[in-house]
Amino acid sequence: MPSCAIKKCKNNLRNTKNKKISFFTFPKKTEIIEKWKLVCKENVNPKTARVCSEHFHHSQFEDQSWLKNLIGESGNIRVRLET
Repeated sequence: MPSCAIKKCKNNLRNTKNKKISFFTFPKKTEIIEKWKLVCKENVNPKTARVCSEHFHHSQFEDQSWLKNLIGESGNIRVRLET
């Protein structure tokens, strides 16, 4: 069950079930991994750890408004971080 690796964050898949919260894997670039690890719990494993969407600004997500227009607001659209 995914849970957020950020210090003091209690979000996990179970307690965010009815909220629109996504969990993201760590990036592949080593320098970005090290930046993420600075705000994570001790001994976090970047290969398995997840960070919830509450720790990102809306500008850090890909613009998928075109997809919302195509599917509609009720459709399930996968949230993605800008690369």
